[in-house]
Amino acid sequence: MNILAVTPFPPQKSGGATSVYEFFIRLTTQGYNFKVISYLTSIKYSSNLESVGLDLGKETSFKRGVKFIFNSIRVGRKLNKKIHFDLIYGKNITSPSFAAYFLSLLTRKPLVVHTSGADIQELDPNQERQIFSKGFLFFLTKFLRRRVLSRASIVIANNKIDFQVLRDIGFKEKTILLRNGVDKEKFSPGVKEVKDYPTLIFVGRAEIEKNPDHLLEIASELKNPLLLIGGSHEEFSRFGEISKNVEVIGITNEIETLYKKADIFIQTSSSEGLSNALLEAMASGNVPITYPSGDAIYIIENGINGFICNSKEEIIDKVKYLTENKNKLQEMGENALKTIHEQFDWSKSVKEMDNILKNFKEIEKEKI
Repeated sequence: MNILAVTPFPPQKSGGATSVYEFFIRLTTQGYNFKVISYLTSIKYSSNLESVGLDLGKETSFKRGVKFIFNSIRVGRKLNKKIHFDLIYGKNITSPSFAAYFLSLLTRKPLVVHTSGADIQELDPNQERQIFSKGFLFFLTKFLRRRVLSRASIVIANNKIDFQVLRDIGFKEKTILLRNGVDKEKFSPGVKEVKDYPTLIFVGRAEIEKNPDHLLEIASELKNPLLLIGGSHEEFSRFGEISKNVEVIGITNEIETLYKKADIFIQTSSSEGLSNALLEAMASGNVPITYPSGDAIYIIENGINGFICNSKEEIIDKVKYLTENKNKLQEMGENALKTIHEQFDWSKSVKEMDNILKNFKEIEKEKI
């Protein structure tokens, strides 16, 4: 099966880019061929997987998103003249899927889209009360998202909250739940060192929906070291003072080593899908302490394999509790690891994706 994909992709550092790569590289061993239009550089991973990068840089902006859509359409149409694609795939119901949508219309190829969290949750009817504070771009984006979902033959929800929202807004029949896996060879606990103050870790961008100001305030009330991965010192400093116990590491290729060094994973996002960082941290034996966003509420059993907290103060209290109770820290870390091993396996996720795409192809044949 030949697939033209429009999606974030390595070397871009994001959960979406990583998860799509993990799906695609495994599917190439089962007869799939992918041409991937992505934001950054072109890379040929194998004879079955090649990315066509648009070299748009790493900084996110509205202008970059618009350029990505138009350039993806241009490149996609050229590729379609050379290769017979069976379908168009779009990841994130934002710029990539908008481009995939227009390519699907122009090439008359079926469309499959894959959600990521906030993209779908903004369509939640329960959030309608917030719309009046939004501007024209919000309404335009919302309109395009609904057009994409209406055009798509299949909508893959990568978390349970997206799945429920899609059912609530009228896309029940075409929506399938498929969660990511975790690379358990890459992410494992190693030997955890017992410390007076367990190390905290946050992995994510320094952007407002991640509430970096909450992270910095939490760190200022604790003696525990906090590792900040994903944003620069300058980016985090815009949200408050960085205390002496905070180490800003930024983007790194050694994330698995840092997870091993850490003991407690902190997540303060107001909106999430299925957080890869959460899964990787738990696979590394870190105890997650998070706000109730995304699939964290389904993965974490309070007091068993982590904590769901509703405020900064509650997170601070839970960190202090685990600092003072090392046996409980170890027990919950082991339970977090067990959760990942039981529920998040890439081989199972890829098999489900393979079944989705094969069944989809059969359905499309029947339509002809």
